Amino acid sequence: MPNVEEELAGRLEVMPEKTGRAARIAATAFVLFALGFWIYAFSPWARERFVAVDGLSDFALRDRIELRCAAALDSIDELPSARSANSPTERADNLDDVNAALTAMVNDIRGFDGGTVDDQRLIGLWMDDWTIYMTDRDVHVDRLREGEDVRFLNTEADGVFIAERMNGFARRNELDSCETPGDL
Repeated sequence: MPNVEEELAGRLEVMPEKTGRAARIAATAFVLFALGFWIYAFSPWARERFVAVDGLSDFALRDRIELRCAAALDSIDELPSARSANSPTERADNLDDVNAALTAMVNDIRGFDGGTVDDQRLIGLWMDDWTIYMTDRDVHVDRLREGEDVRFLNTEADGVFIAERMNGFARRNELDSCETPGDL
């Protein structure tokens, strides 16, 4: 009766020398390349090289906008919270004050000059969205004045709520103070 080891050895092919070494080198090279790619992709160098389509190129203008939004948020923080209101009418009164601060902010930003032609186009589109959002807020205030504590209704465009689109633009351009306030 033949030995099992001898029988198996006869059936197996002998691997050529250095075959395992080449596979290990290729696998190591692939892992190092993949690791380097992901490190670069999340590095500041990649962010500088690949600017989003809706990214502002004039950082001075971006900083002016951020400062104006921060000032609006500061003034809003000093106002009574709409959530602390005891009635829908009182809540409407509180929201009127916030809306006035936001409208002034939007009007100021619309008047900012500087930046590239594309920067001005992007800011104009963003401010158009702010105008729609402000109209939604005004309608919400009117509905609250009718005595019902109703839910805020945000306009939808192309399957996306206006506020989401506005906040996405603000985040992509590091305009953190320019996101919609969470007061509704």
